[in-house]
Amino acid sequence: MNNYNEALQFAKTFWIGRVQGKPENNICFKDVMDNPLSETGMERLYDALEQAARDPDTNDFDVLVTLTVSYMRENYQMMPVWLASFAADVLGGKRKRPTKRGADKYKNWGRDYSLWRAVNDCATSFL
Repeated sequence: MNNYNEALQFAKTFWIGRVQGKPENNICFKDVMDNPLSETGMERLYDALEQAARDPDTNDFDVLVTLTVSYMRENYQMMPVWLASFAADVLGGKRKRPTKRGADKYKNWGRDYSLWRAVNDCATSFL
């Protein structure tokens, strides 16, 4: 590559528009929406959520509560037994939101993913 300034400008534009911009332009959101899960991916997600319901950390707990609320709002859908059990335990006071267990392992995930995508797209465009 002869023009490093052009690549740097590309990376800056990517970062400002696709990472720091409006939520609908966010690269992570767009990647998720543009790549629906396969049947195998859905099975893995289901298994991961079921496993998380057994011994959730704070992030898992928040996701499970959000998922439970979604099922409750869409009352025509039958909730999986493991999720119904989790919801009953939370609503009955048997489970509380766990306290932090060390550093948040997802703290920089969005930042790291966005940086990876910016470097990947820049390299693809200029190599």
